[in-house]
Amino acid sequence: MMLRLAALVLLLLTCLGGEPVRAQDRASSDPQLNFVFSGMTAEREKLRSGVFRASGVRRDRFSSGVHEADWDIFGAFDQGGEYYRFDQYLPLQRNDGLPQDSMPEMADLLDRDAMRFVRTPDRKLFWYARNQDLAIYPLDRESDPILKAFDVRALGLAGPISMDAGRTYQTMVQTFLSRDAPVVERLANRVTTISYVVMGGELRETLWIDEKRGYVPFRTELRINIPDFPRSASFPDTEHYEQEIEVGWDNRGGTWVPISVSANTKTISLELAFDWESVNQPVPADLFTPEGLKVPDHTLMIDHRLGEAIVLGNMQGPLPKGPTLKDPGVERRWWLIGLNTALIVGAALAAWYMVRRRKTV
Repeated sequence: MMLRLAALVLLLLTCLGGEPVRAQDRASSDPQLNFVFSGMTAEREKLRSGVFRASGVRRDRFSSGVHEADWDIFGAFDQGGEYYRFDQYLPLQRNDGLPQDSMPEMADLLDRDAMRFVRTPDRKLFWYARNQDLAIYPLDRESDPILKAFDVRALGLAGPISMDAGRTYQTMVQTFLSRDAPVVERLANRVTTISYVVMGGELRETLWIDEKRGYVPFRTELRINIPDFPRSASFPDTEHYEQEIEVGWDNRGGTWVPISVSANTKTISLELAFDWESVNQPVPADLFTPEGLKVPDHTLMIDHRLGEAIVLGNMQGPLPKGPTLKDPGVERRWWLIGLNTALIVGAALAAWYMVRRRKTV
């Protein structure tokens, strides 16, 4: 039983958002599978740029209850995602373990947390409403898990956990192609299903792909059926665990784009509707700049790319009152000035003492 549980956990991590196996290590030998994913990739790569807004509801289930919040998103990308922006307004869950009066200054921000993120070929920008800074990081900086910046081209392949992790379309395709023994079935009306069945049928993940509509993955389903699997908060009193994802797609000038997504698991559920402002049109370059983020004028810009926080200044406005982030360079300079002043004063006192002693003698 323990071996089965360990294998199940490993498979769940792979299916729901764990580290993928590289496609070059284990590529699929199924010609039909490769054909479908090649068609899907060719269609998704047609979406080179876009600007969209999305809104809906997200529910996260915790042991203490369900946290439900409105979810509003602004997204923009260019050159196939090389330039990428993701803004979100998603109220966070209060920490029920803390007394309500233990963090009064954070209460409003926890109720209305806004976040903005930009990735360019040479840097990442992070801004959170609860902070006083716009942080600049190198590309290898990991994203904050609170920031759920997903790849719109991966919808239908990526479940809620993979969406939260920011897994790209390319990463998701590599994950599916690297798996063993898929069952590919061609249904009526040019719909293809791809199923991965393991552990004697106890775990099954199935994709539904519509070839006539740009090879879009419009439904994904993950099922686990183990009668003696221990019950828990995540796996309640049923023998059937399900993850279901449905994505609506629309053709905009020859390119298929997602217009809705509905996902449901035992821990996360979400519904989003997309409004595309542009598809494969030029995207304003200033959307990917610090100035284009339109953060408050008093926001500090802090560059972390050299391994040490360097304050570049603020966004052309007065600094806020109260505690602010310190510039390490300024702090060191004041320390040196203080030390030099103390040495000078000490030397003067010593000289005065020696002169007075001679006069006394």
